[in-house]
Amino acid sequence: MIAALLVSCSKEVVLTDDTPEPNSTLTIRTRAGDGDLAGTAGEAKISYPIFIYVFDESGKCSSVETMDEGDSEISTDLLEGSYNVCAVAGADASGYTLPPKETATPATPIELLDGASHGDLMTASNVVTLVDGGENTLTLTLVRRVMLVQNVEIDQVPVSVKSVSVTIEPLHETLCLDGTYTDGQAGVALELSNVAGTRTWKSADAAYCLEPSAEAATITVSMTGEDGVTHSYSYTCAEKLEANYKVNISGTYTEKAGVSLTGTIIGATWDGEKNISFDFDESGSYVSGGDAGQDNSGGGDGVQRPVIDDEPPAAGALYKGKYYVLRSEPSADGAETVVTLMTTEEKAGLVFDAADQASVRAAVDAAIREMADGTDGVTGWRLPTAEECDYIFGNTGEIVLDFSSFDKHFYPERSHFYQEDSETIGAVMFRNSDRIPYLSEETQLLAVTTVVFER
Repeated sequence: MIAALLVSCSKEVVLTDDTPEPNSTLTIRTRAGDGDLAGTAGEAKISYPIFIYVFDESGKCSSVETMDEGDSEISTDLLEGSYNVCAVAGADASGYTLPPKETATPATPIELLDGASHGDLMTASNVVTLVDGGENTLTLTLVRRVMLVQNVEIDQVPVSVKSVSVTIEPLHETLCLDGTYTDGQAGVALELSNVAGTRTWKSADAAYCLEPSAEAATITVSMTGEDGVTHSYSYTCAEKLEANYKVNISGTYTEKAGVSLTGTIIGATWDGEKNISFDFDESGSYVSGGDAGQDNSGGGDGVQRPVIDDEPPAAGALYKGKYYVLRSEPSADGAETVVTLMTTEEKAGLVFDAADQASVRAAVDAAIREMADGTDGVTGWRLPTAEECDYIFGNTGEIVLDFSSFDKHFYPERSHFYQEDSETIGAVMFRNSDRIPYLSEETQLLAVTTVVFER
């Protein structure tokens, strides 16, 4: 008990602090999980410094302690009761801002400083109950909360390309003290450098990043040429990327087919072993910047079309029993036919932040993957462009009749997503081609793709 004695000329007044003093000691140790945090030689590895937050049953922070490399344990005196102990490892002051004791809660985010990159973040949490006069030891097992993009390499890049980057998204935005993630959509962009005297571009350094916030992450390779036009090639991973895995991506560019990438997630020294491989071609490419609208190749907009070796379907037909042929246009020499396909099913109720285009993009991409996953050989699905929306408007009556003949329904009076420009997703009403100034859960999704038939 702490007492303070105040003396006046007339009487003595004794003020007391009734806050009970700590009556239990908690000793905290940390360890790496079995195989979880193994280093390159297999040895256990823990990131430092380690910040330990102790929360009482009401969620109030009772203590904040720090362990540096070389510290085997720390001790703190507490009142009897139950506590939630959270540890954060690797969030050093050069890259992160951690909350002070006064404002910390288990769900408080660990803020990455502007311009900083993620480090080897690890967390642990556990609940411990202390009794009066007891001495308790708690061992926290740390779990890595980031994945490591270890190496990215693109070969056979055209000599006219002046910059190459690779983006992985959507990723969780921030990590919290208790090891959970906050909502939000983020991404990591890696700038590649040309290997002198070759057509190979490589990442200079490995990069830690939080794991994807969606089941399937999207990897996009962007190449910018001398004319300022950026060609982007996107691939949706068939297998989920996860924290505590190392990721290596290698690819080879081919002029006609686009980019063929193979990717491997290596976890032999981190979390077992898991491998993925995928083809990365121009079926998901789009063009931005420079003179992106000029007539280049593959349909006049600079985009290389995925090629199908099959008889081209006629406009107004139903391809593979489920895709509407919006347009079917033979080339001048008749050697190939450029066909625009449209899904006959609509999707609504997408959840996103209408003020955040990254959030809209993630929701739209996820919905398109559900509608047309490419397993039937038709890939490159995307939102219709403004020009395609105008075409749909001009042929609405015919499309409605065609859909009806297939026992399907087309709803031009509904608001639909469309690709306003290379960066922006908007809404349009097909019945009058009016652009809608807002997006909502009522906005419908129809996907399109443009392919080349060579027969």
